[in-house]
Amino acid sequence: MNIRSLMSCPLVTLGEGVTLERIAHEMVSKDVGSIIIVDKNEDAVGIVTEKDLVRLMDANKLEKTSDWYAGQPYVCENSKLVIVQSTAKIGEAVSLMDRESIRHLPIVEDEELVGIVTTRDILNHAANLHKKGGKKLRRLSSSA
Repeated sequence: MNIRSLMSCPLVTLGEGVTLERIAHEMVSKDVGSIIIVDKNEDAVGIVTEKDLVRLMDANKLEKTSDWYAGQPYVCENSKLVIVQSTAKIGEAVSLMDRESIRHLPIVEDEELVGIVTTRDILNHAANLHKKGGKKLRRLSSSA
């Protein structure tokens, strides 16, 4: 089974130079845990996750949250965006996420972003397989 079958779409993207306030607002309004940052050519250049926002806020140790993000453009610090092809097997994607210590994995098809898979998507899939029978779950884990 390909990872495409588990991905969420559409993918939520914002342009470079967007403020932290806008990123946080989009996460809440779209009910997502990550935003892909794209350049002017719509090429992905980074990802911002809820965890990133919490770390930034903690690092700044500000008294008021509004001081922390008001008007501040976000600069992607992670220069390496980990992606996977939509044709990758689920086990391959899980191994990649584990190896890279990531919880959000953008999916590409013909060099275009088409969706994202999260650890929650994978856990839901594993739970559904478990409900349908342990045999399929064992097969999934052995294909990693």
